Order: sequence, then C-alpha cells, then structure tokens
Amino acid sequence: MPIPAGQEGSGPVSAKWWGPGFADRLLSPFTKVEPGEGLGALMLAANVFMLLTAYYILKTVRESAPGSVWAVGTEVHLVNRLAQQMQPEKTVMSLDPIGCLCSTMFRVSPNHLLWVLEGLLEGKVHNRIVVPEHQKHWTKVALDRMLSVQ
Repeated sequence: MPIPAGQEGSGPVSAKWWGPGFADRLLSPFTKVEPGEGLGALMLAANVFMLLTAYYILKTVRESAPGSVWAVGTEVHLVNRLAQQMQPEKTVMSLDPIGCLCSTMFRVSPNHLLWVLEGLLEGKVHNRIVVPEHQKHWTKVALDRMLSVQ
C-alpha cells in the first residue's frame, strides 16, 4: 500500500498512513485478524520479541562463568549497563569498536516498524544489513544460537 499523496509525514511513514485496518491487512496473510485487532497484535508481538531477546542476552551473560568475556551486539545503553553490572567479575563490551552499534534503537517507532514490514510484503528490504565476508561464519553461528533458544 503506497503512502497516499500529502500524507508523507516527516519520517519514512506518517502516522496518517496507518489508516483504518492497515495492520489488519498486514497480518491477514498469516492469521485470522478481527477488524481493529491488527495493530495491537503487531505491537504486542514486536514488544515480546524485543523483551525476550534482551532477556536472553542478560540471562546468558549473567549466568556465564566468572572471568568470561562478552561482545554484545544490541542497543548501546543495554550493553553499557550490563558491562557496569558485571564488573569486575565479567567483561562486557559492544561489538562495535567505536560504540555506535544500535545507538539509535530507542528511536524505533511503530511507524518505522510498519514501513519495514510493508516493504517486506512488497519485496523491498529497507536498511539492509550487510555482513562482511570474513565475519559471516561467526555471525551465522550467533544468529543460529539465538534462534535455537527453547
């Protein structure tokens, strides 16, 4: 669904673009959605996913052996707080050598989420992340480990 003329807004997607039933239409290929349920269901799913991801990172580092060293690739404020909490027993650092990894994650909004999801439905990938060839193996190992958590 393209952004209607005059409703572009200041970001990638204006709140006006959501329109009645947008999230319902977005989710309908995957599940039965009653009118008006889609946005709440989508936001709940996104929040649960982010909370579980953060919980898994925190739990894994906290339960690791004393003296272990962790490089964490997520929102920089979470990494910094975890590093402070684990000192001196464990070492936690950001994966990004200059400390900018996910520094704007707190700015992610429902508008941006819907913009990305709609793009995926249209076969477009916004903000593609490209992993350098020499890092692909261990990146895939890390992703596989995160996705295999039961």
